[in-house]
Amino acid sequence: MTELRLQMLEGAFAALRMEPAAFADELRIAAAVLWYDRRLVSQGRAAEIAGLSRAAFIDALSRYGVTPFQVDAEELVEEGAGLGARGARPVEVDVLGRFAAFSDDVFAEGRDADEQRARDDR
Repeated sequence: MTELRLQMLEGAFAALRMEPAAFADELRIAAAVLWYDRRLVSQGRAAEIAGLSRAAFIDALSRYGVTPFQVDAEELVEEGAGLGARGARPVEVDVLGRFAAFSDDVFAEGRDADEQRARDDR
């Protein structure tokens, strides 16, 4: 492992109310989140850079307001078109690239299980 040394003004630690070791950890996480958000590294590599498990890195993405999905609306539409060519029903997405509606069959099994549990509870 390569070790890096940074010289920081002590005011930086005070501004964030962190000890130097915690500041260094957060700096690694912030860099990994930024590089992941810019698509410079994969999610797994970013988690490694941050010194976190993949699940913990996804939590860090949430804290920074960064989506864990590296796909935009155009890519989703292209994938949906490819699925349509194979006979699958298309997925609708909004302009933000988030799923707006799903095909009924995607979650039917889970929904049926939930409904059965609700009936059993009555």
